[in-house]
Amino acid sequence: KYLKTHLLVTAQTRAQLPSSFATRRLGSVRLVNIAGSVELYEVVQPSSMWTKLRDDYERALALFDAGQPAVAADILKGALERSPDDGPTALLLNRCNDTTLPPAPLGDESSSRVWTLPGK
Repeated sequence: KYLKTHLLVTAQTRAQLPSSFATRRLGSVRLVNIAGSVELYEVVQPSSMWTKLRDDYERALALFDAGQPAVAADILKGALERSPDDGPTALLLNRCNDTTLPPAPLGDESSSRVWTLPGK
């Protein structure tokens, strides 16, 4: 609901799926009533267009997590031109453009910006 996609799984569940399932990492999130953060993945019916979208999204997410939201935003804008109805891409672009987010720690490429979702 909040991530604007139909089917979400955690990293733990994704690890149990056959490799034939197409997934896209959406990021780390904090959920109501769950301690700590959870890695979420989207499960979709793949297509050649979706594969490019997934690759662009995951590259932009890595840049965002590494503290490079402007570079990530450029990638996401191109992805949205090709797939304007993709909810997760639009949401990540909004986060990249959110000037109220604190900058990621310098030199800490492993630091992840965890999304806090208001519900499940």
